[in-house]
Amino acid sequence: MKITALVAVFAASLALSNVASADVIVAQEDFDGGALNLSGMQNVGPFPGAGGDFQNVFGVVLGANQGGGGMPRAVADDTIASVSGSGVSPGDSLGIAGSATGTFFAMDNPDQVNNNAVWSFDISSSPGLTRVQMDLAAMGNFNNGQGFLVEAQIDTGGYQSIFQASPDTSTSGFQYRVMDGGAAFSYDNPLQVFIDGSSTAAGFLNKSDSLSGRFDTYESVLFAGQTGSTMDIRLSWTHPTNNPAGGKPSGMDNIVIRGVPEPASCAILGFMALGVAIGRRRKK
Repeated sequence: MKITALVAVFAASLALSNVASADVIVAQEDFDGGALNLSGMQNVGPFPGAGGDFQNVFGVVLGANQGGGGMPRAVADDTIASVSGSGVSPGDSLGIAGSATGTFFAMDNPDQVNNNAVWSFDISSSPGLTRVQMDLAAMGNFNNGQGFLVEAQIDTGGYQSIFQASPDTSTSGFQYRVMDGGAAFSYDNPLQVFIDGSSTAAGFLNKSDSLSGRFDTYESVLFAGQTGSTMDIRLSWTHPTNNPAGGKPSGMDNIVIRGVPEPASCAILGFMALGVAIGRRRKK
């Protein structure tokens, strides 16, 4: 292979590597022990109760595959397994976390004074962010004014809304995903999610998938192209005075901040791609 051809292959390989690696995980919190570049937390603690009709839930709850028994019945889908720790309930008609759902941050009627939780991440390794992803869930008949807000900021530059969940009071009989036991239930006034301050909803929040146990993933590009040292993610529960949302669970999981990798990483991938191309040439 001629030198000019090698150079062309290298340039093409480097370009392809840049495209393929243009989006990597810069930081994350999956609540299952896989945190990356998580530098601090505020008001992020484990929920201390198990089973029962607990209220004021605003904290991390254990999924069934982490031992279970760490969330109220309203948050758990107990139709085939004791996710809440209070026993199997085949007739259960409400719950966002099934038997395959891992640990996550849950909210249900959190009317205590401090309903703000903050996660701080080191993003200094990325020359430019691309997106922020988050898994969100909710189920139930929400009243006007109930919901939650997720905001982000870089280096104390001021919080901006990336995900906002508020009820659509004009929707009746929204059918949620099936419970683990197979039955489906409908509720009025589901939570709809708005992304990056948009006035158009991206869709309705739903319960976890009965097979994978995962919540739906939503994506913000509000901070695309920006750089900094720290990104703070703040979760705030909202409800009108004297109108809490007991028995209307919502939750958040898998905070993922993605960005462009360091230039050195792209170059290494380019050389690797070039080596593969040369190896294939020699075999011919």
